[in-house]
Amino acid sequence: METFKTIEYDRCEPVALVEYKHVNASAKDKNVRNANNTTLARLATRAGLPAFLTIYDPDTVTFRVKSMNYEASQYHTDIVFSEDGYKDFLKELRLCRH
Repeated sequence: METFKTIEYDRCEPVALVEYKHVNASAKDKNVRNANNTTLARLATRAGLPAFLTIYDPDTVTFRVKSMNYEASQYHTDIVFSEDGYKDFLKELRLCRH
């Protein structure tokens, strides 16, 4: 099961921090309030960036996005996106930061 962090950016400017978790990760790992996710959320908040937890399912190619801080809660989250829908979500992040 894979877990990884990414920085979404546009034109060399960070726009969001994203923690990816495989759908089969433990419930603790997928909890937005665990120590790892809380630390990432606090870092994003200090930088004025949204932080998201994205749970991906490679079998159905879906992405469930949860907000991890106030900045992220300003976007449509706790939604399951298709692959194309998730790409649109990431594009929206980049466009909203300009």
